[in-house]
Amino acid sequence: MGLRLRQHRPHAGKLHPLAIVAICLAVTVLVTLIVGNFLKLWLDDETYNKLTQKPTEEEPAQERSPLVAKRINAYPFALGEDVNGVIGVPAVSVPLNTPDGTMLYTSDVTAYLGVPCTEQVSLYETVSELSAFVNYISGVYYPQAFANESTDLFYASAAREAALVREALRTGVSELLLCEIPLTVENLDRVALYLDTLRAAANDTAIGVAVPLSVARSEGGWEILGVLEQHCDFLVLDVTSEDVTDTEEIEGGTSPAAVALLTDCNYYLTQYNMRLLLSSAQTNLLSTLEMQMHQNYQVVEKYGSVTE
Repeated sequence: MGLRLRQHRPHAGKLHPLAIVAICLAVTVLVTLIVGNFLKLWLDDETYNKLTQKPTEEEPAQERSPLVAKRINAYPFALGEDVNGVIGVPAVSVPLNTPDGTMLYTSDVTAYLGVPCTEQVSLYETVSELSAFVNYISGVYYPQAFANESTDLFYASAAREAALVREALRTGVSELLLCEIPLTVENLDRVALYLDTLRAAANDTAIGVAVPLSVARSEGGWEILGVLEQHCDFLVLDVTSEDVTDTEEIEGGTSPAAVALLTDCNYYLTQYNMRLLLSSAQTNLLSTLEMQMHQNYQVVEKYGSVTE
């Protein structure tokens, strides 16, 4: 036969395909390790983790834990008054503005925002002087944002008021009590937003809400109180509009009308750990509280209500 079988031999210098794949994988792993080490050197930990770790579901923002409000017996005091009148008083109740929004002092923030204010009373000077004589200052504030029906204007007003509140608290005011908020079931979303805005600005200072006795007793009172507990630090039972007139002469300094009112309030005061808010004009109630050595009440000067 004239045909010869050829022997096929691998050509010298050529690699098997599997060897090429193995080399590519090895190079890829090596490059990954080198780049990873350089990333650790070049980037901070947070950025490096974002680039190298699998994305996870975003954790919800942590809500601020409620702060414990001090149990106080606070008596009314106006910034700019003679501090000698409150020597020996454990706590004072200081209005920061009036129900129509006029600030009862002047400061850098009031000047910046151009809000109506009392020009002759300096926030920094008066609070600093008062702090030297009194251990605890409860600032009473009347919100203005709820007068805005527009959501955008409401939010803008709340942010502006948060700036005023933050400044007052930073100067030495110990806590903030919000009075005359329109507390209705329909308004709870706006109330919650307002409180959250102020609490974010207040940092570690307690913010409370005054709840009229009539609101607490109302059909939706339990729902209102429940929402407030989630969005503020303490609650105050407002009885400044309650009639505490006695038909008979008072004996021993204890008013029967005041005792009856306190009996009506007892459930809310204990169930919600509320402070009692009364007016300086309710002298019968105040004397009764003092006679009974009540441990948690606050006296304010009664202004005309913004809702009247």
